[in-house]
Amino acid sequence: STQNPVEDSTVQITNEVPEPRDQLLEVTRTMFTNIANYLRSEFSVTIDDYKLLEVMNKITTAKYSEMSDTAGALVVFMQEIVKKYNELEPSLKKIDEVDKSLEELEHSVALLDEYTKRLEWKYKTLYDKLS
Repeated sequence: STQNPVEDSTVQITNEVPEPRDQLLEVTRTMFTNIANYLRSEFSVTIDDYKLLEVMNKITTAKYSEMSDTAGALVVFMQEIVKKYNELEPSLKKIDEVDKSLEELEHSVALLDEYTKRLEWKYKTLYDKLS
């Protein structure tokens, strides 16, 4: 039962060395697992962001398509209005001419009315003198 102390200590060292190595391996595994989980989470957030962007792009595309359809309908409507205006333009010019003639006629009537009043006043004055 006498053993060499050097052999004894080597055995003890050999028994102690695997422990820290196992701890180091476990800590390293835990670290890599945590890093992998972190990266998985980061990628998951990025993927969710891209999915959100995809949904937003689809909604935007639909909205622009709707706006394009509305603009197209407005162009057709505007063309119809221009066509109707062009059809009505001769009539509108005639209405303007009639309006101008009416203004001239009203002016003539006003002059005639003024002349009639002066003539009436002269007649009345002359009649009063003669009476």
